[in-house]
Amino acid sequence: MKTAQQQRLYSDVEFLTELRPFRNYENLESLEKTCVYIKKELSKYGYQCTEQIWTAAGNQYKNIIAKYQPGLKRRLVVGAHYDVCGNQPGADDNGSAVAGLLETARLFSENQPQGDYCVEFVFYCLEEPPFFATPQMGSYIHAKSLYDDNVDVMGMICYEMIGYFSDEPNSQPFPDPALAKIYPNTANFIMVVGIQKCRDFNTIVYNLMRKNSRISVEKIDFGVDSLAGLSDQRNYWKFGFDACMINDTSFIRNPNYHSITDTIDTLDFEKMTAVIDSAYNAISKFPETHGKSMDLKKQFETHFNKVVTWAEKQEARILKEGVPLTEDQQIDAHLVGVKDIARVRLLKVDHVPMIDDPQLVKIGRMAGFLSSLTSGVSYRYGIYIRADQWDSRRLVVHELTHTMQYERFGSFEAFLKAYLEECLVLGYPNGGLEEEAIAMEKKICSDSV
Repeated sequence: MKTAQQQRLYSDVEFLTELRPFRNYENLESLEKTCVYIKKELSKYGYQCTEQIWTAAGNQYKNIIAKYQPGLKRRLVVGAHYDVCGNQPGADDNGSAVAGLLETARLFSENQPQGDYCVEFVFYCLEEPPFFATPQMGSYIHAKSLYDDNVDVMGMICYEMIGYFSDEPNSQPFPDPALAKIYPNTANFIMVVGIQKCRDFNTIVYNLMRKNSRISVEKIDFGVDSLAGLSDQRNYWKFGFDACMINDTSFIRNPNYHSITDTIDTLDFEKMTAVIDSAYNAISKFPETHGKSMDLKKQFETHFNKVVTWAEKQEARILKEGVPLTEDQQIDAHLVGVKDIARVRLLKVDHVPMIDDPQLVKIGRMAGFLSSLTSGVSYRYGIYIRADQWDSRRLVVHELTHTMQYERFGSFEAFLKAYLEECLVLGYPNGGLEEEAIAMEKKICSDSV
């Protein structure tokens, strides 16, 4: 897989920061040069760009839009603003994000991921004062157009200031002492910033970004927009769309914010490539259920009692027909943290039984956690193991971890509700409970099959 390139990011930021006069709302010629550059770079990778034009304070401004897989109905928007505040080069704010968005578009063109949705790359104008928080913001214009056209929007991810980092201890300030107790004090991480209302969406972005990431990824969900709403994502919330921001914590971290000292030499391009690779991982691998997950959750809740009853019957069958753990498996169960090891039974089956309700089977398949290829399932103390996987230590440890989780939750209902909702909202295997089981099997069975 192709990854983000430092030199391409540097060249983009270099062009943007060397433009004179600076690319603020008053300097229309520089804004136009920026648009020409963006369109030229995108065209190199096969994109056909469109312009979204509107009038503000008597002048015309434009968003530049390019789409990956434009023929697909569902849409994930990824955007960054290209204007600056006043007379300053705007390396971090927001040259870093414009370069990052261009690089993300390049990676899509090079890697050709095959999701079931269109990715819409949007380069906005007029994010900065005096148009910030007004209907003249480019992102407001774009979000409103999606709403007016009834577009099936999965969500929006905003790139905003993604290039300023430090490895010095205590280099990360916080606006609230309580946050300092939760987050790292070294400014070498990237943050997924959002609001509680969009928590499920934010969590998907966060979980996918941090998988195999070369940079630490943190997440914060504010109760109200406050600090969470200081860039273009704010306008998508206004129209009922999920949205979050990928950010280096902006003025809280970067002393050059909105200053003439916001120059290219202050950016860390190595860490920027790690940010873009992590963001690409999230944008290209969104679960197929997202955008459909609320309907699935409602359907699931309607049938939940049936799921619990069926699961309890499966446990009863396995406890009656299955075999106890071997001595080695008991040791593994102890390492996993299972408390009542003696109750656990394994049952070898040719195929793991599936619930005999067509609607629930459909929901399970869409969420990705149920299929004819399933090799093992834990129903608390009863575990099905497919015959061809009977000797797989990894699989048994994985399912024993779910047994431990059942014990931790205290009941069938509590565990199943938490686990299945994670699968429906985040997609299998992106939920915390499944990730815990994967991590446990890797930890205990690093040298096993």
